[in-house]
Amino acid sequence: MKEIKYKDYRIGSEIFTVKMTYDPDPSFHLCPIVKVNIMKWHMKPTTFFGKLTEGIRFSIETYEYDPMWTKLSLSDYIVKKCLKIVEEPEIKKCQTRLEWESIEE
Repeated sequence: MKEIKYKDYRIGSEIFTVKMTYDPDPSFHLCPIVKVNIMKWHMKPTTFFGKLTEGIRFSIETYEYDPMWTKLSLSDYIVKKCLKIVEEPEIKKCQTRLEWESIEE
């Protein structure tokens, strides 16, 4: 049976709600994994409808933590992925600006 836990992570000024789902019998892995869904900050859903629509409304990225393929702990893995999300928009903004300036009228 899958178990679900929520935890909030603060990276700089950003706050993420991370939904961790323990999967004891994954199809393509040799050991149990944890599915990590990084979402915008929100309160843990309390209704069935809230649980159904949570991923659609708040999800940013989804990862699978398999301890056989990384030396990081689960917490360090999540922090690393959150840092990646925080840093990406700056890279995209810079690239967008470069593309914009390269257009000749």
